[in-house]
Amino acid sequence: MFGKMNPETVDNQKRPTSAVSKGGKSDWIKRVIYFIPIYVLTIVVFVFYLNVGRNSKTIPSAPINEPVPDFVLPPLSANAQLPGFSSKDLVGEVTVVNFFASWCFPCLKEHPYITEISRSGLAKVYGHNYRDRPDKAQNWLRKYGNPYLAVGADPSGRVALDWGVSDIPVTIVIDKTGRIRFKRVGSVTSKILNQTIFPIIKKLRNER
Repeated sequence: MFGKMNPETVDNQKRPTSAVSKGGKSDWIKRVIYFIPIYVLTIVVFVFYLNVGRNSKTIPSAPINEPVPDFVLPPLSANAQLPGFSSKDLVGEVTVVNFFASWCFPCLKEHPYITEISRSGLAKVYGHNYRDRPDKAQNWLRKYGNPYLAVGADPSGRVALDWGVSDIPVTIVIDKTGRIRFKRVGSVTSKILNQTIFPIIKKLRNER
């Protein structure tokens, strides 16, 4: 009553199912491959911000009205024209310490204003060279001008941490007794220089 099914008919009936199965598996693999970079990027960003939060807690800040940290910074190189400096140099007169590096674009942006402080004669300006190569720092100063009385090399950034500095530029104003009275994180602008830094320096010069 029932005849035998043709083998070719059986194969033809099975092929669509196999094709759909393979196609579904292929689409699933493509979706997984597509989302893997997103998952990885999310994890990387999360870990980065987690570490930033932890590091910010371990880096001491430079408290206002507290003495500068005790330090000694060597010159940029053995044959450098400028000497290094230490915490002892920041006592007796109003001084400014500017944290800079040759690779720091915001440092170059603020450089004319740091130079203006130096040329005003209102305060001695010291350069704290942060995580930089000595040869590049010296070339940078030759190219753009040197506003510093002395430049100390801090290639590891270890001394900067004692100031509470983990990124640059940073500019700190210190009174005659060697106490921190103002800290600018980020580039100095014309407005900040004339409306904040210069008035602070002038006020500190009149203190005894």
